[in-house]
Amino acid sequence: MRILYDGSLNPNPQSGIERYFSMIVSNLPVGVEVSCSTRSSKEQLIIGSKPVGAPPLPHFRPHRISGLLDTILWSRKDFDLVHWMHYGPSQMGRQLSRKGIPYIITVHDLIHEIQGGQSGLLDRSARQESYNRASAILCVSNHTKEDLLKQYNVDPSKIYVVYHGSDLKRPKEICRELLDAPSYFLHVGARAGYKNFKSLLPVLFKVREIYPEIQLRITGPALDEREQLDIKKHGLTNLIIEEGRVDDPRLTDLYANSVALLHPSLYEGFGIPMLEAMSCGTVPIATSCSSIPEVLGNTGIQVCPNNFDEGFGNAMINLLENPLERKKHEELCLNRSSKFSWKDAAIETLRIYNKMISN
Repeated sequence: MRILYDGSLNPNPQSGIERYFSMIVSNLPVGVEVSCSTRSSKEQLIIGSKPVGAPPLPHFRPHRISGLLDTILWSRKDFDLVHWMHYGPSQMGRQLSRKGIPYIITVHDLIHEIQGGQSGLLDRSARQESYNRASAILCVSNHTKEDLLKQYNVDPSKIYVVYHGSDLKRPKEICRELLDAPSYFLHVGARAGYKNFKSLLPVLFKVREIYPEIQLRITGPALDEREQLDIKKHGLTNLIIEEGRVDDPRLTDLYANSVALLHPSLYEGFGIPMLEAMSCGTVPIATSCSSIPEVLGNTGIQVCPNNFDEGFGNAMINLLENPLERKKHEELCLNRSSKFSWKDAAIETLRIYNKMISN
């Protein structure tokens, strides 16, 4: 079986989509040949093929190739199926359909359609055409599937739900540096817009009145000027520690030693940080909206967005004041996380590949 993926080479996964791509590909069995259209840092097209049984592949970021490079790549027919790890261009779908090559699209979320910011009717029309021509559409949660059906006219019979997994595990050794540091909560990933990080600031201010030494460690992009001003306005400059973009060993230590993961997002297609936290035995405190209840089940602490400040604040203080209750939450989270694995996700994805190729 020969699969072509559309992606952009990135040695370190910076987003949930990148991690999804790299983990699905690296968990496919020996015998599946993977080709990936990528651009290097010098913007050169790289077309490579290697068996997946080899050492884990580099991490990739979805990328839409265009122009002359499209013609060079897509005119070839040396693959059995194409999988876009994100939205696929409609013109490529037309070429593949003419050649009789099945293609699959993974839909991670529909935040642009739901909260605005979409580029217009032409873009929406192109997406509708891509979904119509796709042999199958993979959604990362049932909630994302429901959003897709609400936003686009798609045949439900060709939609498959394939959950994410987590490759992080609770570390066997204690990180002495973090153990000796003041207690902290953790925030992972993007912060702007619907990620709702700004709403945490007044909550942190109130929690600090009771626990003045508590810290918040954040991973991801550096704080921009507006964020720094907001943090200063709330008197939290010395409370928030920037970890920057971290590798998996450091991320695992950060999860495992934190009081809890703070996940204030108002919309998620899945929400990988919550699952990663649970895999490391860490309790997520999250809003009870979009796909979040589907991922957390009866674990974690879910807060109604309409009661955000009080809900998040009470949850944080409760975990700090009741270590036995926190321990109970952590065990429930570990058990819940075992229901999600990248190996299972890859097996289900491969089953869909076989079905589409044989049709």
